[in-house]
Amino acid sequence: MEILSKAPPDRLVFGNIGPVGIIKNIDPHKIKFAVGNLLERTAAYRNFVLSSGCDIPFGTPEENIDAFFGALEEHNKKLII
Repeated sequence: MEILSKAPPDRLVFGNIGPVGIIKNIDPHKIKFAVGNLLERTAAYRNFVLSSGCDIPFGTPEENIDAFFGALEEHNKKLII
């Protein structure tokens, strides 16, 4: 969050859901919560792009990856309504 307040609005800032600590190792409901929380906290920044902090590790459960993108989809639907 700190970098977003300092970044020029014409520069993208990517981040930052932990690829191992969150995406690989916690259950899908907690992943959705973590992603939703991050998206709520960064909603005021049009230059923020949701991303993992690095590559998603081999062996990450598919349902966890689905939860990551599902949370983004849910967040975006709220913005459209």
